Amino acid sequence: MVPLAIARGGTVAIDERLGEGNGRLATELVRDLLATGADVALCSHGDVIPEVLEALGFAPHRCAKGSTWILDGTAATYLPPLA
Repeated sequence: MVPLAIARGGTVAIDERLGEGNGRLATELVRDLLATGADVALCSHGDVIPEVLEALGFAPHRCAKGSTWILDGTAATYLPPLA
């Protein structure tokens, strides 16, 4: 995350709501961030990401380790991990 933040002129912060087992809290955070319309990058865990996607109305058909999901509030786009 640090190289991305540097390249985009942003910052990195640790937020425990994205930690393992925190699907409900992570969902609230993502909903709040989507409502702002701001561009953000988040990193979370394999048990949290599907729960957040489902709560937002997206059916995560895959969540491979190292994959990326792009959310814009109306759509979710899956990008597989780089080889």
